[in-house]
Amino acid sequence: MDDGKHEKSLELCFKLIEKENPDGYLVAGMNYFELKKYDDAIKYLQGANGKSNGLSESLLGDIYATKLDEPDIQEALLMFEEAGKQGLISSLVKLGKIYSEGQLVSRDLELAEKWFQKAIEFQYVRDFNRQFDFDKPEANYYLGLICEEKGDLKKAIYYLEKSVGSKFAPKDAAVKLKEIKSKKTN
Repeated sequence: MDDGKHEKSLELCFKLIEKENPDGYLVAGMNYFELKKYDDAIKYLQGANGKSNGLSESLLGDIYATKLDEPDIQEALLMFEEAGKQGLISSLVKLGKIYSEGQLVSRDLELAEKWFQKAIEFQYVRDFNRQFDFDKPEANYYLGLICEEKGDLKKAIYYLEKSVGSKFAPKDAAVKLKEIKSKKTN
């Protein structure tokens, strides 16, 4: 989006904000996020907190984790967890990745496994935004990698097969599955 489109979008957002419409805060925050004006993004995304199906919390988590000069990982973790509670599975996957890869925290496979499992088990209860399983194949993929690292090849194959069975599977999931299956037969 170019600056002119952002400017028009922000004008509409400010009109919504005047009417206390949380969508105005969310979309303004998203515009500022795209413009890399993170202080402004934080201000407006906080105005949408709890009213955006997890989108504002997830973007706040991204800002706190990776966009500030001094990352605030505790705030990022809190925001991702809150977004996950509101049904944004991608935030649960982000939590799992943070712990499985040791991004700004100590690597913790147990916590990673917990968050990936929550992503897989999440049940959609309302709202069309929560009816898509785009992020579950990624959670299955990472659970498969964790199980492989722990030496449980049977579980690793189980999760990787679930991942590969989706059109949203990570690109190297099929290769990893084949590799683990060949390990199991050797």
